[in-house]
Amino acid sequence: MKNILEAKIGFGTYKILDQNKMNDAIKWASLAGYDFIDTAKLYQTEELIANAIKKIKIEAPEIKIPMLQSKIWPSDFKNGVRNEMLASFKRLGGIKEIDAFLLHRPHVNNDMNVKAWKELIECKKEGLVKHIGLSNFEPDMIRILYNETGIMPELLNNEASVTYIRKDRIIHAKKHNIVLQGWRPFGDPVFNFKSPLLMEMASKYNCTMAQIMVAYSKSFGFAPVPRSDIESEIFDNILGLKIDLDKKDVTLIEATLNRHESTTHNKCDSYANLALNDDWYKNN
Repeated sequence: MKNILEAKIGFGTYKILDQNKMNDAIKWASLAGYDFIDTAKLYQTEELIANAIKKIKIEAPEIKIPMLQSKIWPSDFKNGVRNEMLASFKRLGGIKEIDAFLLHRPHVNNDMNVKAWKELIECKKEGLVKHIGLSNFEPDMIRILYNETGIMPELLNNEASVTYIRKDRIIHAKKHNIVLQGWRPFGDPVFNFKSPLLMEMASKYNCTMAQIMVAYSKSFGFAPVPRSDIESEIFDNILGLKIDLDKKDVTLIEATLNRHESTTHNKCDSYANLALNDDWYKNN
Protein backbone atom coordinates (compact mmCIF):
# COMPACT_ATOMS: atom_id res chain seq x y z
CA MET A 1 0.00 0.00 0.00
CA LYS A 2 1.41 3.37 -1.02
CA ASN A 3 -0.63 5.79 1.09
CA ILE A 4 -3.62 6.24 3.35
CA LEU A 5 -5.87 7.14 0.40
CA GLU A 6 -5.69 3.48 -0.58
CA ALA A 7 -6.51 2.23 2.92
CA LYS A 8 -9.31 -0.32 3.22
CA ILE A 9 -9.68 -0.31 7.01
CA GLY A 10 -8.49 1.69 9.99
CA PHE A 11 -8.09 0.81 13.64
CA GLY A 12 -9.99 3.03 16.10
CA THR A 13 -8.39 3.89 19.44
CA TYR A 14 -11.07 6.03 21.09
CA LYS A 15 -11.62 5.07 24.75
CA ILE A 16 -8.65 2.67 24.91
CA LEU A 17 -7.05 4.54 27.81
CA ASP A 18 -5.03 1.81 29.53
CA GLN A 19 -1.42 1.55 28.39
CA ASN A 20 -1.24 -2.24 28.61
CA LYS A 21 -4.45 -2.60 26.62
CA MET A 22 -3.16 -0.15 24.04
CA ASN A 23 0.14 -2.03 23.77
CA ASP A 24 -1.71 -5.24 22.99
CA ALA A 25 -4.28 -3.59 20.72
CA ILE A 26 -1.69 -1.86 18.52
CA LYS A 27 0.36 -5.06 18.30
CA TRP A 28 -2.68 -7.12 17.31
CA ALA A 29 -3.91 -4.49 14.84
CA SER A 30 -0.45 -4.42 13.26
CA LEU A 31 -0.27 -8.19 13.00
CA ALA A 32 -3.83 -8.39 11.64
CA GLY A 33 -2.98 -5.96 8.85
CA TYR A 34 -5.00 -2.84 9.59
CA ASP A 35 -3.96 -0.06 7.23
CA PHE A 36 -3.93 2.88 9.63
CA ILE A 37 -4.33 3.80 13.28
CA ASP A 38 -6.89 6.51 13.93
CA THR A 39 -6.41 8.88 16.86
CA ALA A 40 -6.98 12.49 17.90
CA LYS A 41 -5.98 14.88 20.66
CA LEU A 42 -9.54 14.58 21.98
CA TYR A 43 -9.16 10.82 22.48
CA GLN A 44 -6.12 11.23 24.74
CA THR A 45 -4.58 8.19 23.08
CA GLU A 46 -1.70 9.69 21.09
CA GLU A 47 0.92 9.17 23.81
CA LEU A 48 -0.39 5.68 24.54
CA ILE A 49 -0.07 4.78 20.86
CA ALA A 50 3.47 6.17 20.74
CA ASN A 51 4.47 4.06 23.75
CA ALA A 52 2.89 0.98 22.17
CA ILE A 53 4.73 1.53 18.89
CA LYS A 54 8.03 2.06 20.72
CA LYS A 55 7.50 -1.20 22.59
CA ILE A 56 6.81 -3.09 19.35
CA LYS A 57 9.89 -1.65 17.65
CA ILE A 58 12.06 -2.82 20.54
CA GLU A 59 10.53 -6.25 21.10
CA ALA A 60 9.35 -7.17 17.59
CA PRO A 61 10.92 -4.86 14.99
CA GLU A 62 9.79 -7.16 12.19
CA ILE A 63 6.16 -6.15 12.77
CA LYS A 64 4.96 -3.51 10.31
CA ILE A 65 3.24 -0.60 12.06
CA PRO A 66 0.14 0.81 10.31
CA MET A 67 0.02 4.39 9.06
CA LEU A 68 -1.02 7.14 11.49
CA GLN A 69 -3.90 9.58 11.35
CA SER A 70 -4.81 12.25 13.90
CA LYS A 71 -7.13 15.27 14.19
CA ILE A 72 -7.41 18.77 15.60
CA TRP A 73 -10.43 19.70 17.73
CA PRO A 74 -12.31 22.94 16.79
CA SER A 75 -11.64 24.63 20.12
CA ASP A 76 -7.94 24.31 19.26
CA PHE A 77 -8.23 26.00 15.84
CA LYS A 78 -7.40 29.31 17.56
CA ASN A 79 -3.99 27.92 18.56
CA GLY A 80 -3.01 27.40 14.94
CA VAL A 81 -3.20 24.11 13.07
CA ARG A 82 0.56 23.89 12.64
CA ASN A 83 1.16 24.35 16.37
CA GLU A 84 -1.43 21.71 17.23
CA MET A 85 -0.05 19.32 14.63
CA LEU A 86 3.46 19.64 16.02
CA ALA A 87 2.06 19.03 19.52
CA SER A 88 0.43 15.84 18.19
CA PHE A 89 3.77 14.85 16.66
CA LYS A 90 5.41 15.22 20.07
CA ARG A 91 2.72 13.12 21.76
CA LEU A 92 3.07 10.53 18.99
CA GLY A 93 6.69 9.93 19.92
CA GLY A 94 8.46 12.77 18.17
CA ILE A 95 7.50 11.94 14.60
CA LYS A 96 8.35 14.50 11.90
CA GLU A 97 5.52 13.75 9.45
CA ILE A 98 2.11 12.10 9.65
CA ASP A 99 0.15 10.18 7.04
CA ALA A 100 -3.10 12.10 7.54
CA PHE A 101 -4.37 14.98 9.65
CA LEU A 102 -8.00 16.09 9.79
CA LEU A 103 -10.11 18.92 11.12
CA HIS A 104 -12.02 16.84 13.69
CA ARG A 105 -15.29 18.72 13.67
CA PRO A 106 -16.64 22.07 12.42
CA HIS A 107 -16.20 25.18 14.54
CA VAL A 108 -19.34 27.17 15.28
CA ASN A 109 -17.65 30.12 13.56
CA ASN A 110 -17.27 29.18 9.92
CA ASP A 111 -14.51 31.77 9.44
CA MET A 112 -12.49 29.65 11.85
CA ASN A 113 -13.13 26.58 9.68
CA VAL A 114 -11.84 28.40 6.60
CA LYS A 115 -8.79 29.68 8.48
CA ALA A 116 -8.02 26.21 9.85
CA TRP A 117 -8.41 24.62 6.42
CA LYS A 118 -6.05 27.15 4.86
CA GLU A 119 -3.50 26.41 7.59
CA LEU A 120 -3.84 22.67 7.08
CA ILE A 121 -3.22 23.12 3.37
CA GLU A 122 -0.02 25.02 4.22
CA CYS A 123 1.05 22.19 6.52
CA LYS A 124 0.82 19.78 3.60
CA LYS A 125 2.83 22.14 1.40
CA GLU A 126 5.45 22.26 4.14
CA GLY A 127 5.67 18.46 4.14
CA LEU A 128 4.36 17.92 7.67
CA VAL A 129 1.40 15.83 6.53
CA LYS A 130 0.98 13.61 3.50
CA HIS A 131 -2.81 13.84 3.17
CA ILE A 132 -5.37 16.23 4.64
CA GLY A 133 -9.05 15.92 5.30
CA LEU A 134 -12.13 16.61 7.36
CA SER A 135 -14.24 14.75 9.88
CA ASN A 136 -17.95 15.33 10.50
CA PHE A 137 -18.25 18.01 7.81
CA GLU A 138 -21.28 18.29 5.51
CA PRO A 139 -21.15 18.74 1.71
CA ASP A 140 -22.29 22.37 1.90
CA MET A 141 -19.52 23.18 4.36
CA ILE A 142 -16.94 21.41 2.21
CA ARG A 143 -18.04 23.55 -0.75
CA ILE A 144 -17.41 26.68 1.32
CA LEU A 145 -13.88 25.54 2.13
CA TYR A 146 -13.29 24.72 -1.53
CA ASN A 147 -14.63 28.09 -2.69
CA GLU A 148 -12.22 29.84 -0.33
CA THR A 149 -9.15 27.78 -1.18
CA GLY A 150 -9.66 25.83 -4.39
CA ILE A 151 -8.68 22.68 -2.47
CA MET A 152 -10.99 19.76 -1.72
CA PRO A 153 -10.25 17.43 1.19
CA GLU A 154 -8.56 14.18 0.25
CA LEU A 155 -10.28 12.35 3.12
CA LEU A 156 -13.68 12.59 4.78
CA ASN A 157 -14.20 10.75 8.07
CA ASN A 158 -17.89 10.51 9.06
CA GLU A 159 -20.18 8.14 10.92
CA ALA A 160 -21.24 5.23 8.73
CA SER A 161 -22.97 2.06 9.92
CA VAL A 162 -25.91 -0.24 9.22
CA THR A 163 -28.11 2.06 11.27
CA TYR A 164 -26.83 5.32 9.76
CA ILE A 165 -25.63 5.81 6.20
CA ARG A 166 -25.88 9.22 4.50
CA LYS A 167 -26.19 8.87 0.73
CA ASP A 168 -25.76 12.62 0.13
CA ARG A 169 -22.31 12.46 1.69
CA ILE A 170 -21.37 9.44 -0.39
CA ILE A 171 -22.54 11.02 -3.65
CA HIS A 172 -20.73 14.29 -2.95
CA ALA A 173 -17.51 12.54 -1.95
CA LYS A 174 -17.45 10.31 -5.01
CA LYS A 175 -18.17 13.27 -7.29
CA HIS A 176 -15.11 15.07 -5.94
CA ASN A 177 -12.83 12.03 -5.53
CA ILE A 178 -12.81 12.30 -1.73
CA VAL A 179 -11.85 9.10 0.06
CA LEU A 180 -14.43 8.04 2.65
CA GLN A 181 -13.69 6.70 6.12
CA GLY A 182 -16.50 5.46 8.36
CA TRP A 183 -16.26 5.76 12.12
CA ARG A 184 -18.41 3.65 14.47
CA PRO A 185 -19.16 1.01 11.79
CA PHE A 186 -21.10 -1.08 14.33
CA GLY A 187 -23.50 1.79 14.98
CA ASP A 188 -25.67 1.22 18.03
CA PRO A 189 -24.17 -2.03 19.37
CA VAL A 190 -27.03 -2.70 21.80
CA PHE A 191 -29.44 -2.65 18.88
CA ASN A 192 -27.33 -4.12 16.09
CA PHE A 193 -25.80 -7.11 17.84
CA LYS A 194 -29.31 -8.30 18.68
CA SER A 195 -30.61 -7.81 15.14
CA PRO A 196 -32.32 -10.95 13.74
CA LEU A 197 -31.46 -9.80 10.22
CA LEU A 198 -27.76 -9.46 10.97
CA MET A 199 -27.84 -12.85 12.69
CA GLU A 200 -29.38 -14.29 9.54
CA MET A 201 -26.78 -12.59 7.33
CA ALA A 202 -23.94 -13.85 9.51
CA SER A 203 -25.28 -17.38 9.14
CA LYS A 204 -25.68 -16.96 5.38
CA TYR A 205 -22.12 -15.71 4.87
CA ASN A 206 -20.65 -17.95 7.58
CA CYS A 207 -19.12 -15.07 9.50
CA THR A 208 -19.68 -12.87 12.54
CA MET A 209 -22.23 -10.08 12.77
CA ALA A 210 -19.38 -7.60 13.15
CA GLN A 211 -17.87 -8.84 9.88
CA ILE A 212 -21.21 -8.29 8.14
CA MET A 213 -21.21 -4.69 9.37
CA VAL A 214 -17.64 -4.12 8.20
CA ALA A 215 -18.56 -5.58 4.81
CA TYR A 216 -21.64 -3.35 4.70
CA SER A 217 -19.57 -0.18 5.21
CA LYS A 218 -17.13 -1.40 2.59
CA SER A 219 -19.95 -1.91 0.09
CA PHE A 220 -20.67 1.84 0.15
CA GLY A 221 -17.04 2.74 -0.42
CA PHE A 222 -16.06 3.48 3.17
CA ALA A 223 -12.85 2.42 4.85
CA PRO A 224 -14.45 1.37 8.15
CA VAL A 225 -12.68 2.25 11.40
CA PRO A 226 -13.76 -0.34 14.01
CA ARG A 227 -12.34 -0.25 17.51
CA SER A 228 -11.73 -3.00 20.05
CA ASP A 229 -9.16 -3.99 22.66
CA ILE A 230 -10.08 -7.69 22.48
CA GLU A 231 -7.65 -9.85 20.50
CA SER A 232 -10.21 -12.11 18.85
CA GLU A 233 -12.35 -9.17 17.75
CA ILE A 234 -9.40 -7.25 16.32
CA PHE A 235 -8.39 -10.22 14.19
CA ASP A 236 -11.96 -11.16 13.27
CA ASN A 237 -13.26 -7.69 12.38
CA ILE A 238 -10.75 -7.10 9.60
CA LEU A 239 -11.91 -10.31 7.89
CA GLY A 240 -15.10 -8.47 7.02
CA LEU A 241 -13.15 -6.92 4.15
CA LYS A 242 -13.07 -10.33 2.45
CA ILE A 243 -16.86 -10.51 2.35
CA ASP A 244 -18.67 -9.16 -0.69
CA LEU A 245 -22.32 -8.74 0.21
CA ASP A 246 -24.89 -9.39 -2.48
CA LYS A 247 -26.47 -6.12 -3.63
CA LYS A 248 -29.88 -7.44 -2.63
CA ASP A 249 -28.60 -8.08 0.89
CA VAL A 250 -27.12 -4.58 1.10
CA THR A 251 -30.47 -3.14 0.06
CA LEU A 252 -32.31 -5.32 2.55
CA ILE A 253 -30.01 -4.31 5.41
CA GLU A 254 -30.36 -0.64 4.54
CA ALA A 255 -34.14 -0.82 4.25
CA THR A 256 -34.48 -2.74 7.50
CA LEU A 257 -31.86 -1.22 9.80
CA ASN A 258 -31.05 2.30 8.59
CA ARG A 259 -32.91 4.45 11.10
CA HIS A 260 -31.44 7.67 9.69
CA GLU A 261 -30.35 8.55 13.20
CA SER A 262 -26.82 9.37 14.25
CA THR A 263 -25.45 7.80 17.42
CA THR A 264 -24.68 11.30 18.70
CA HIS A 265 -26.38 12.44 21.89
CA ASN A 266 -29.63 13.66 20.30
CA LYS A 267 -29.51 11.40 17.24
CA CYS A 268 -28.46 14.25 14.96
CA ASP A 269 -24.99 15.04 13.62
CA SER A 270 -25.92 18.21 11.77
CA TYR A 271 -23.50 21.15 11.75
CA ALA A 272 -25.43 23.05 14.40
CA ASN A 273 -25.59 20.08 16.75
CA LEU A 274 -21.94 19.13 16.41
CA ALA A 275 -20.60 22.67 16.48
CA LEU A 276 -22.58 23.85 19.48
CA ASN A 277 -22.63 20.88 21.83
CA ASP A 278 -19.71 18.89 23.25
CA ASP A 279 -21.73 16.80 25.70
CA TRP A 280 -21.93 13.69 23.53
CA TYR A 281 -18.18 13.55 23.13
CA LYS A 282 -17.73 13.68 26.89
CA ASN A 283 -20.01 10.70 27.48
CA ASN A 284 -19.49 8.35 24.52
